[in-house]
Amino acid sequence: MKRILCIAILGLSILIAPIRAHAVDDTYMGVQFAQAQLNKDQLDETFEPSAIVGRIGASATEGFVFEGRIGTGVSNDSRKSGGQDVTVDVNYLVGGYGLLRGNFSETLYPYAIAGATIVDLEVPNNRGLNGEKTSLSYGVGFDARVSQALGLGVEYIRYISHNDFDLDGLSIGFTVRY
Repeated sequence: MKRILCIAILGLSILIAPIRAHAVDDTYMGVQFAQAQLNKDQLDETFEPSAIVGRIGASATEGFVFEGRIGTGVSNDSRKSGGQDVTVDVNYLVGGYGLLRGNFSETLYPYAIAGATIVDLEVPNNRGLNGEKTSLSYGVGFDARVSQALGLGVEYIRYISHNDFDLDGLSIGFTVRY
């Protein structure tokens, strides 16, 4: 049920946001490379799989943006933990977010991001981590416009905050505005 609700919210925000955005003229698509970091309370190891994340967003007002994301793992991370080999891989992530964006200059736009994310992790030797997880997500970042249409960005986001583990992402990427 959570999955259906999150996908419905994501779909609705993607459909509605561009309609409102034409008045502000600020819609965009982009790609991020995310270095994820999974910290599990009971394990003394930190796992660092990576992912590629597609973004699509649109401004609702001058300082508020709706954004949808979809991503998949690029590489997994394996370590010995508790005497056994543990491999962590991100199968996919899907999310819908709101961004509160500031404007320090004509080119630098810091923002705070919050929303919901569904992440499917593949961790064959760990039933607590393996499978689909849903969580509220939050983070901060900034976009720097290189030209009127092209922007570069850096972001830190906590995608999943679960009872006994967290999944964070440090991302760099680009956006194309149209």
